[in-house]
Amino acid sequence: MPSKTSNMNTSKTNCSAEIVSRFAPAKSAAGLVYAPIGEGVEYRETRVYELAFEGDSGAVQKFIREVLSDEHAQDAHFSDGTSSSPAIADATYFVDVSMKRNVLDLEKEYLLKYYRSLKDPGFSLEDLVIKRRIYIFGDASVLPASQLERDLVNPVIQESVTSSVL
Repeated sequence: MPSKTSNMNTSKTNCSAEIVSRFAPAKSAAGLVYAPIGEGVEYRETRVYELAFEGDSGAVQKFIREVLSDEHAQDAHFSDGTSSSPAIADATYFVDVSMKRNVLDLEKEYLLKYYRSLKDPGFSLEDLVIKRRIYIFGDASVLPASQLERDLVNPVIQESVTSSVL
């Protein structure tokens, strides 16, 4: 990716931002899977952006707030490092789904195109990974993570990681 840093102290840094809707309630998880499941299992979905960059971390957070989230309807939760701590703590588990590295990711390509069009963003974007995070609330035996991943993830083009929320 082209270098776009301002003249400031730079060091390679990783951060992640999870974008969470303020107003979207949990929905029935039955619509996520093909086979019927029992009642009482719900989900919420967020977006996670993992960035590797050089430059001003404040400029990165400003970019995320202005470009990747809506200040009126969404909250941006920031974490240092390559794996974000979950923004929603009361879930049973969550699944992160992302495109594999060698697969065309149109959302990523459009974000990179927009980034490259900026005159002086204040940072140099070295890498970007976009994840769809699905939080599951309720009894994990009603909707096991393995069933959710099997029905949700296309293993040809996507990869997934399941985590417990503790």
